[in-house]
Amino acid sequence: MRDKIRPSSRGSIQERISKIAAAIAAEREAQGLSRADVARAAGTTRESMGNAERGRAAPSLPMFLAICDGLGIAPAELLELAGEGVGVSPSEQLGCPKGGE
Repeated sequence: MRDKIRPSSRGSIQERISKIAAAIAAEREAQGLSRADVARAAGTTRESMGNAERGRAAPSLPMFLAICDGLGIAPAELLELAGEGVGVSPSEQLGCPKGGE
């Protein structure tokens, strides 16, 4: 099964985390919110938000969802802002082969 997972053409994991981090920061700034505002809404610390926005620490899935909630944006929208969802099906985003092959 493992041999059927395709490597991403979107860049390294760290590059992708950096793009998502930048999208989090850009969306927060576009809404005129402080890191403390979003951190409070997401149930985390300002320091954790800063790390997530700088790509120093990849947020866990629950934290990513909480950050999206704090920003009032759907996770798919934030991923699209980061260039992770443009014209790609959810299964393709996960690296699943078409047709379940």
